[in-house]
Order: sequence, then C-alpha cells, then structure tokens
Amino acid sequence: TDVVRSMIFVLDNDVGGVYNVAGDGLIPWSEVVAICGKRRFPLVPNLTEAALWPLRQFGVRALPEEYLNLLRYGRGVDNSRLKNAGFSYAYTSAQAVQAFIESARLRNTVGSHSDTYRYERDVEQFFRHSPAVVRGAPPYDRRRRNDG
Repeated sequence: TDVVRSMIFVLDNDVGGVYNVAGDGLIPWSEVVAICGKRRFPLVPNLTEAALWPLRQFGVRALPEEYLNLLRYGRGVDNSRLKNAGFSYAYTSAQAVQAFIESARLRNTVGSHSDTYRYERDVEQFFRHSPAVVRGAPPYDRRRRNDG
C-alpha cells in the first residue's frame, strides 16, 4: 500500500524527482529469514564465492558483482527525501517483509485467481488500431480524484 500511496502523494502534491519508496528501518538477512520461518545459513562475506560452488554445478557460471554484494552485505535504502516532502510510511521494513510473506503464503494456499476480463480478438484489434478510438488519457487532475 505504501507504493500506491506514494504515487498518489507525489501526484497530489506536485512533487517531482526520483524517490526511494521503502519502509523505515534496516532489516538484517537473519531477521528476514526468521520472518520467513526458514533456517539461516551463515555466509561469511569473504567466502561468498566458495559458498556459490553448488550453483556452478548446475550451470550458473557467475553471479554479477551486485548480487554478490547483496548476499554479502544486504541492502539499505535511504527514504528520507520522500519523507522530507511530507510522505509518511504505513509500514516499516520488517512489517513490509511480514506482509509480503503472509500474502505469498496465502497465494500458495488458496491460489491466485485473476478474473480479469479479456476481450475477444476482433474487439481487441479494434481497440488497438481503430482511428475511432481516442488515444491518450487526459492529464491527471487531483481535483477530480474520488477518494471513495
């Protein structure tokens, strides 16, 4: 929800630029693994290459350096620029991981049914190519947005 809320925020407040959207707080891999309910495999940073030896046996030649650094050190994101613009996050980093894991488990349990409507092929072709179809949407107008 924070991602969608942040997009609405920048549109409603005429905030321009590039922003990181991430919950507050750093979360170490050990905590992510605990939230996932999995067992942790300690990985010493300078032995990452050796730990990836089993992958090479399955044809994975090399991982890009940025992936190796992610495994070695984790990742932190500075979200202060969007907060300084007035946005407040609903989830911390740990809460975001927890919500993601819960939704993934729910999808695995009940499945994911996407009942999206699909047009028949002829109708789809009409929408894509007919000069009668108006192209482009009007610019976003926050005054006309209905918050429900």
